[in-house]
Amino acid sequence: MRRGKGRFLKFGIASLFFSGFLFLLWSCSTKNLIGTEKFGSIFVDSNVPGATIELDNNPTGKQTPDTLKNIAVGKHEVAVRKEGYNSNPADTVIEVVEGVLDTVNFFLTNKVGLISVDSDPQGAQIILDQTNTQKITPDTLDSVPVGKHTVTVEKEGYRPSPDSDTVEVVEDSLTTVSFVLVERLGDIFVKSDPSGAEIVLDHLSTGKMTPDTIFDLMIGDHIVSVTKSGYSVFPESTIVKVIENSVITVGFILAQNKGTLSVNSNPEGADIYLNHENTGELTPHTLELPEGRYVVSVAKSGYSVFPESVVVQVVKDSWATANFVLTESKGAIFVNSDPSGGSIILDHLFTGKITPDTLFEVDLGDHVVSLEKSGYLASPESLIVTVVENQTTSAEFILLDTLYGSLKVSSNIDGATIVMDNQTTGSTTPHIFFNNVPIGTHIVSVFKEGYSNDHPAKEVVNIATGDTILVNFNLSPASVGPDTEGQLAPDFELFDDFDDLIKLYNYRGFVVMVQFWANSCPFCLMELEFLQDQYDNYFVDSLKIFAVNYEDPVSAILQKRSELSLTYNLLVGKGSQMLGDYNILDKEKPVTIIIDRSGLIYLWVQGYNSSTRSKMRTALSELFGH
Repeated sequence: MRRGKGRFLKFGIASLFFSGFLFLLWSCSTKNLIGTEKFGSIFVDSNVPGATIELDNNPTGKQTPDTLKNIAVGKHEVAVRKEGYNSNPADTVIEVVEGVLDTVNFFLTNKVGLISVDSDPQGAQIILDQTNTQKITPDTLDSVPVGKHTVTVEKEGYRPSPDSDTVEVVEDSLTTVSFVLVERLGDIFVKSDPSGAEIVLDHLSTGKMTPDTIFDLMIGDHIVSVTKSGYSVFPESTIVKVIENSVITVGFILAQNKGTLSVNSNPEGADIYLNHENTGELTPHTLELPEGRYVVSVAKSGYSVFPESVVVQVVKDSWATANFVLTESKGAIFVNSDPSGGSIILDHLFTGKITPDTLFEVDLGDHVVSLEKSGYLASPESLIVTVVENQTTSAEFILLDTLYGSLKVSSNIDGATIVMDNQTTGSTTPHIFFNNVPIGTHIVSVFKEGYSNDHPAKEVVNIATGDTILVNFNLSPASVGPDTEGQLAPDFELFDDFDDLIKLYNYRGFVVMVQFWANSCPFCLMELEFLQDQYDNYFVDSLKIFAVNYEDPVSAILQKRSELSLTYNLLVGKGSQMLGDYNILDKEKPVTIIIDRSGLIYLWVQGYNSSTRSKMRTALSELFGH
């Protein structure tokens, strides 16, 4: 038993020893293994805190400033990242040493771009993110951090449109933003008591008078005042804050400033004038006047004044004086007449002088001048002449023969020839026959080629001594008819039955009868024989008869001449313009026209009967005088 126990004890001791040896070997082995895994630390910092720390391109979950611990010895790449920033350096390689704390620093700089800011109008302050940049449009903001920014502008009296703009700044890029500046305007209504004061805005005259409104002013403070000569103003001025789209009212009280002006003259009794207006007062006189500048003068009939006028400044609560010396003065009147030889009458008294002559030493002022001459009337009857000191004033008269008067003839169309008593005068409208028309009754008419006289074609006027009679005629485009007596007969050119050319104008100075006929008109044929009788009676008195056939050929006209033994001109009118000019195409025939020596229509008759025969005989008798 003991032997067995010994063996067991020996085996246990041996096992224990072996186990201890193995543990020793394991311990040594383990110690050597741990000794190969060595560590160090890295402290990472940046000038801008909060940057994300990366190690060997992997995020660490840490931000600067912070320490990376238990970093295996050896080389490691460290970097930091922060939005909107660039890192300098971008990354760094560091050698980690066992048990050593290494430090690495990064310098972060903003990623920046540029913003160009402009406005219309320019000159506005640039505001970036509610901060005044101290720059004025147009300008460029440099080194602006990337990202979104709010930009606006400010200029006194304006509001920007849009109010602001949000821009995205991109690194190294230029972003442009523009604003339109709209004037912020308001109005000021200015009044005063009394009104009529000149309105002054910011020390400049507006050209307006109270009460009035000054429109479209920029918002902000403005200095308003008013001024009126001779008045004090309360308040002197006022500062008005103009508000956009509003009307601000400001009022002033005016108090009139007055002074005293004494006006004297030697001799006394002169009319006093202020600023060329009669005051109604006589020298000497004292006037209380509003403050201001006055032109003072005096006047007295028959006197010259020295000085002619004085400029006086009337000042509030002060005394001013204006003195004048009066000297008695004279003038002259030159009186003339056509014809000369009129007795000169001054202020209804004969002067004993005959025109032309001069009246000397005439008192200053107004005088009545007239003339008398046997057998003549003066025109005008008298004149009021103002005599001026040391000057000669003229008075002109026309002496009218008492056997003549004047006639003025006009027409709505100028250039019409004037006919008086059936004789052309050689004058055309408008014209005045001055003092050369014999007194009595006259027949007046006018004519103009291409025109007719509206009714009445003639005017009967009665001229009296010294009278001027006015006569006016109304002319219309010519159209021959029953109411055209007194108008110029239209000219025509037609061949007669002997192939001779007849032109009416060539027979001025003759009395001419123009008749329209045809073989188909029995009354026309009867009138042809009547016309032959008149031709026989007045041929020697320069009567010409042109019987115009309006539808028959020459052979038929010649046959009728032979049948009726006609000796006056028979004209071929078929198809001619003359028929239209005399307006007879649609009228009953015959139509007969008597034209006087001036070429004017004296009589127009239609048909043939005892009445028309009587009218034609009477007209010829009047024209030939028998």
